[in-house]
Amino acid sequence: MDRVLLRNAFRAQAPLRLPTVSPMQQRCFTQTPARHDTRYITFDPDVSDNLAPILTEIQNKIILPYYLPPHQRERVFNEKHRNSLRMNPVDIEIDGLTHRFSHLPWKEIPSTRAVFHEALRNMETTHDWSNFVRLLSGLREAKRVINTAMFVKMIRQTGAKGRVFAVIDAARQTKRTGLRFDLPQKVQEVLLFVQLKALDAAWEKKELEQALRWSTMVLEMAADPAHRLEKRRPDWLSWPVERDPLSLTAPLHLAAALAVGHNAGRDVDGRVAYWAKQVVAAWPAGKGLLEAYPAEAFGGRGSVSGDRGDVRYLSAAPLYIAPAANALHGLRLAAQVVEPALADKLNAIAAALEPELASKIAELKDGLKEGSLPHRVYTNQFDAQGGVKLDVKASPVEEAAPAEDAKTEA
Repeated sequence: MDRVLLRNAFRAQAPLRLPTVSPMQQRCFTQTPARHDTRYITFDPDVSDNLAPILTEIQNKIILPYYLPPHQRERVFNEKHRNSLRMNPVDIEIDGLTHRFSHLPWKEIPSTRAVFHEALRNMETTHDWSNFVRLLSGLREAKRVINTAMFVKMIRQTGAKGRVFAVIDAARQTKRTGLRFDLPQKVQEVLLFVQLKALDAAWEKKELEQALRWSTMVLEMAADPAHRLEKRRPDWLSWPVERDPLSLTAPLHLAAALAVGHNAGRDVDGRVAYWAKQVVAAWPAGKGLLEAYPAEAFGGRGSVSGDRGDVRYLSAAPLYIAPAANALHGLRLAAQVVEPALADKLNAIAAALEPELASKIAELKDGLKEGSLPHRVYTNQFDAQGGVKLDVKASPVEEAAPAEDAKTEA
């Protein structure tokens, strides 16, 4: 049997560590009817030691209790039934496995926010990350709410670990995971880390091409009706999320880096011109990034950034610099590629963005602190005088090309 199929077969039958009673107290019949539910979430058991107990707690205390009928769930959680549950536990059969519940105090139910982010912090290996979509799906099945602020923090945690595609993959399964690209900040944060993937790879061609595909995929999902806001759109958001000015600079940036770094400045497939036109159509001429949005987009006093669809996070210099630097770098590169009239429009936006970016950098008490995300993004794309840099790592094919040409000429 195929090794993967065999492993999956064993996993399907693996018992979970659940709150149990001693063998002397076990009953020989199930108190709750079997529930055959194909949506039942199981986690990959081959995870790191730090992650395993976190996933076990989530499964036992959050996900599995959801499968109990409401009256049985109330009985498990209610303190007054503690003693009766010792002799008369609640059993439930799911997918051929019987799970037994004794009393589970409410105070032992972990906070969704805390346990969710703790799980993400402890995901390191490929096996760990295979549980990412399952984690989101399980919490969704258990009716646990992951709000916008939690999703944004999730994107940052995941992106910082170099796993931004895990977020994209989860969004592709929006009905399972509940993750929608329905607000500008979610899309902007994902696209920041997509561009960072190419930057960290020194603009290597295959990495660039993949990042460009991912950026396009993100915007296509944002345009999908399945990703539209379930509730009323923010009043200030007068354009579709996929037409967000900052978000549109991501594929422009990546397409321009590909043209300048690997195609001798030629727009061989027309993608630079296409995305340049999208940007100039969405970004108000002669305005910086902050001016591209109405005042209402930055939220009211005391509001949490992103929770109501705002982009208030861009007001904070440490969070503004990286996305703005990417946008400016993309605008300047694209202006080297497209026809003059379009280049003038891109340069006009860049001319307004550049001093705004410099002003935000000046707001940093310690400047661009080495090792920080703003430092990493800005200094790898601009020199000390603010000039554009594009230090490209040649792909193996490109490195071999001169030798092959010489052989042909010989």
